[in-house]
Order: sequence, then structure tokens, then C-alpha cells
Amino acid sequence: MASSSSKACTTIDFEGTDCGDYRIHKFIGKGTFGRVYVATNNKAKLRGGDTFTPTSLAIKCINLGAANVNSTQKRWLDREISILNDPDLKKHPNI
Repeated sequence: MASSSSKACTTIDFEGTDCGDYRIHKFIGKGTFGRVYVATNNKAKLRGGDTFTPTSLAIKCINLGAANVNSTQKRWLDREISILNDPDLKKHPNI
């Protein structure tokens, strides 16, 4: 399958493609700025062990062109990026 890591994330269907260490499986929703897919981390391992265990997660592909629609939407996107970059949030087991 083709790698999507170099593709721009617009309305492209990423199902069945690889993006870095992630395999994108299924489209599950869309929003103002992009699309969300179920994916697995193909490099995941059990904590403390060497056994391979794919980990399911959601990946959001952001359409950067849509972020420039108006200043309010740009602020929303900037806020979402800021929240997702919060180091305390990255420690949450569901994120």
C-alpha cells in the first residue's frame, strides 16, 4: 500500500494506507477541519515486554485549507492544537 505520510490531508480517503508507524483502517467521522480514522500503532509493544501488540487509536487528518476559512475557525484550530500539545493531556490513558 502507498504511504500517506507525504500526502496533504484534505478529503483524501486514507483507509488502508500507512502513515509512519500507523496503519489507517476505517473512516469514522468528519468535522470542520478534517476526517477521523481508526488506526493501529504497528510498533506498539506490551509494557515491560517484547511481545508485539497493535494498539487501536483514532487519527485526525486536518484539512489545513479549511482552517483558513475565517478567523474564528482559525482560532478554534489553534486552540485544539494547543490542547492536544499539552504534556499533561498526553499522559491521560484515553488520549
